[in-house]
Amino acid sequence: MDRIRESLLLKMILIFGGIVLGACLLLGFFSNWQAEKSLEEEAKEGMLKVARQAASTVDAIVQGRIAYVENTANRAVLRGKLGDRETTLEEKNAIPEGLAEKGGGPGI
Repeated sequence: MDRIRESLLLKMILIFGGIVLGACLLLGFFSNWQAEKSLEEEAKEGMLKVARQAASTVDAIVQGRIAYVENTANRAVLRGKLGDRETTLEEKNAIPEGLAEKGGGPGI
């Protein structure tokens, strides 16, 4: 009778242990899958924010350069004194030294 009881107890322990082990493995798998999915979504959102910020920075630099070129083109020295004709050679030679220095741009 003891032998049967020990055999039955052993079978019950093995079955219960197998069920608990299976449940733990299943929960671990789903937990890992959910963590990977969440991490991937966060990475995509982060990269999208960085890309938007980089695009905004580049746009600001380009807009600054465009404004500089427009302001330079609108100067009377370049358009002529009245702005209705091309500037003469004498007017071009009279450009102040501060404007004619190397890299007289916005420095970007």
